[in-house]
Amino acid sequence: MKKPFLPFITLIVLALPFVALASGVVIFSPLKLAETDDERLSVTVSHSMAVGDKKYPLSYRTLARAGDTDAEGNTFGLLRDINGAALKSKSAPRVSNRPDGNSAFERGGRFFLLTQFEDSPGAAYVTEFGRNKDGSLTARSFNHVDFSRVSGSFINCSASRTPWGTTLASEEDYFLDAFAFDTETEEMTARHIGHCEKDLAGRLTGGYSPPPFSPAADLSPWCAFVKGIRDDYLKDPERFTPYNYGYSIELSLDSNGRSGIVNGAKHYAFGKYSPEMALVMPDERTVYITDDGSYAGFFMFVADRARDLSSGTLYMAKWTAEGESASSSGGISWVRLGHGRDEAIKAVIEKKPSFSDIFEIAPSGPCGNGFKMVKAGGSALCLRPRDGKGAGVSAKFKDAREARLALSFLEARRYGAYLGATAEFTKTEGLAYNRDANVLYAAVSSIGPSMGDSSTDASNDMRMAENRCGAVYEGTLSGDGKDTSGSPIKSRFVLSKLAPILEGRALKQGEPYAEENACHPGNIANPDNLGYSDGLLFVGEDSSNHMNNAVWAFEPAKKTLTRVLSAPTGAEITGSFATLDIGKSRYLFINIQHPLGDLSRNASGVKANRDYLKGGSGLSKRSYTGYVELPDPTATAGH
Repeated sequence: MKKPFLPFITLIVLALPFVALASGVVIFSPLKLAETDDERLSVTVSHSMAVGDKKYPLSYRTLARAGDTDAEGNTFGLLRDINGAALKSKSAPRVSNRPDGNSAFERGGRFFLLTQFEDSPGAAYVTEFGRNKDGSLTARSFNHVDFSRVSGSFINCSASRTPWGTTLASEEDYFLDAFAFDTETEEMTARHIGHCEKDLAGRLTGGYSPPPFSPAADLSPWCAFVKGIRDDYLKDPERFTPYNYGYSIELSLDSNGRSGIVNGAKHYAFGKYSPEMALVMPDERTVYITDDGSYAGFFMFVADRARDLSSGTLYMAKWTAEGESASSSGGISWVRLGHGRDEAIKAVIEKKPSFSDIFEIAPSGPCGNGFKMVKAGGSALCLRPRDGKGAGVSAKFKDAREARLALSFLEARRYGAYLGATAEFTKTEGLAYNRDANVLYAAVSSIGPSMGDSSTDASNDMRMAENRCGAVYEGTLSGDGKDTSGSPIKSRFVLSKLAPILEGRALKQGEPYAEENACHPGNIANPDNLGYSDGLLFVGEDSSNHMNNAVWAFEPAKKTLTRVLSAPTGAEITGSFATLDIGKSRYLFINIQHPLGDLSRNASGVKANRDYLKGGSGLSKRSYTGYVELPDPTATAGH
């Protein structure tokens, strides 16, 4: 590979008319695979799209880049502590380069974009922008969203707009498993807070000292993420509890662009795990939530009342393979975890229970006497709920009711697995709803070992052939349904089946493209963000298996797949394909996260883009948030 040439990187965003296209089909001109240094280091896009017999060029303008400042000196992506003070690293301000979920709003003739930042501590910014006469947008201000009322947020990932105009922000909590913070479990796991290095004042330094029973793996990045929320944000470790993070947060926006947390609480009733995205169905009560990570679940929440997500019933999916045991399709049934209210669950969290207050852990030997082997989140543990039945209720709780709330919502993934739900999904990511066909789409970034046939898994519900390139699933939604106990589920949008409609293909050594890609670049790899509009499903990649991540346009009716955008190597595509209609135009927003930031590997496992990453400058590595103005919809009429 010759020495990389580093051009100015631009973010290209895709365009799609927002009118119903009964009289014409959207067709993107195919985008060729990035081959030159310039193409591999830039964002490229389809030259045009066609609607009927009329073509429209695709154009891009940047709205903001990480580190941009407004006239008042506010910095886009700056991380702050609980008091609003800027966090620093080696005296320089800490600016996140990881913009993720977007939601766009119009409020009284003013326009705003709410962007989350996937960092520790988490962050979100509201960008107010104006529309110029030529249709272009200009950022006017960047305002930090204050999460201090809920003791901060953590790794704010994907987002979705609710039908009533709020946004659901997700805390992708890989790191704050309460098992790793319990003094009684310190000698059971190497990744434990007790093994993180501390200074003389007891504050975490981000370093790691492996315990005697553990290999000398460097888990200091894990300690650094914990430090980011526990010490850097909260300032006082005594205020921290891991059970306060790993939820969805509903944010509102007023006419002045001020953002608030709906009801002043996170949606604890959605349950704690690693939520990637929450998506509300058209009944305004049913919510699907994906759970990122390995040995993860898939969740459904049914609110008691429409447009009020503060109370309801939480369910976890049970997978039943269809046909052959290795089938990648499965029937979905639902295990009821419990009914809860955010306020009541918050009160339990404020008591700061430990993991061993919620579950009793068998010291050794086979499970029995109410204990079951649970493998959720990766750790295989012999557990018994402390619910007043098999094991006594902890003194931390006033009664069995509080103990059951802790089980159902603070340990939703493990308790669901204990009850028979499937905790074997691997990295379930984005969601999208197709109103035309009444189907749900879900991105599974990797068909990993947890979804394969493993004799060490407690239930081994999934026995698929592994596929490191991932798949996009289509879900069948039933008019009604019952949970596994036979009780009715009060929803018209109950998921009853998942089947793959797009699957990536792993490359073998010696195949074309295998020197630079581990997955075939003519197909998806590690799908993440999804968006559905006017007959097309957009798929954004977060992959280390493609030299360049791409956005694809998939037409479910015809099963056609077209590459329409290519990102710089080392970048992830984020932004949730957020849209906003202004006048007779539609603006589609998308982020390019950490360009020239991540290593990619080829079919042999060799780091394929290392030289490009070495040559990257500070400017070329800054993330982008951008938009495209789409054509006047009247121009497409009759075509």
